[in-house]
Amino acid sequence: MKNLNKEYDAFGPWIIEITNQEDVPEHFDSFYIYNREASVVLKIPINISRRNVRPGDILYKSLVAFEKDQIIALDWKNGKVLKETVKYNAIRSIQNKVDLLNGRLIIHSDNKSIEIPYNTVSKNLISDTVFNLRKKYIDYFTKTKIDNQIMKDYSHPTNYFFKGILTKIKEKETVFILDTQETKVIEKLSKNWYDPLIDIYNPMLFQKNMLLTNNKELIIISRKNGLKRKRSSDYSHINTYIPLENLINIRYESHELYSDIYKVSFNLPKINHIFYVQKPLSDFLVNKLILS
Repeated sequence: MKNLNKEYDAFGPWIIEITNQEDVPEHFDSFYIYNREASVVLKIPINISRRNVRPGDILYKSLVAFEKDQIIALDWKNGKVLKETVKYNAIRSIQNKVDLLNGRLIIHSDNKSIEIPYNTVSKNLISDTVFNLRKKYIDYFTKTKIDNQIMKDYSHPTNYFFKGILTKIKEKETVFILDTQETKVIEKLSKNWYDPLIDIYNPMLFQKNMLLTNNKELIIISRKNGLKRKRSSDYSHINTYIPLENLINIRYESHELYSDIYKVSFNLPKINHIFYVQKPLSDFLVNKLILS
């Protein structure tokens, strides 16, 4: 019999790591047996204030286990448990999205995506989970050929936002900067009579981004809104990880409304990730990434 008071006492907006079968929520007991070989097993709380729950209530809506060769995800929906599994060699990309208190980890495969919503009080646990997951799944992909490795930085960030992120990344792994693009005011290709008036008070901005590689993955640091009005708030940042072996092509298309802005599409099997950039990567760097 589960100790429901213990589960209730530990409940909050944070994700909890499961370390034994007793920690598995009762409604998931029949669907998951705790495996000591799993690198990490997480239970994700429901989105409700603690004062509105009591012992015996359903407190955790998801369980995600990172096993030896696959991810197992259980979701509690409408009184039923839904189960998904994704093999590490089927992962196409990973995105960790943070926007103030709201976070979302998305693991993309060919036919499904596992999504883990979380409160950013758990951001360090999620960050460590992502790092360890990347170490696991990259073993299933061929490393970049020695003669095609990128071994130097091609750009350097000038703003503290990128510098801080880059410092944290380099504490754990070796990466090289492919490009950093800074925030700037952008102009419409064709303007209405009132556009200059709006632009004086609230101009349209291109938001900064940064492209990195560790010679195994393409790593993209971006914002939720690639383009936005200056007075619109955007406190987000998104880390996108793409194994180079999954990268089929990189396509650029001029933006239909704004000058000197491109839409770049990173094409993977059955998935495309689209971002905005001020200038395309050089053919030299594209070939380094694509031909790895």
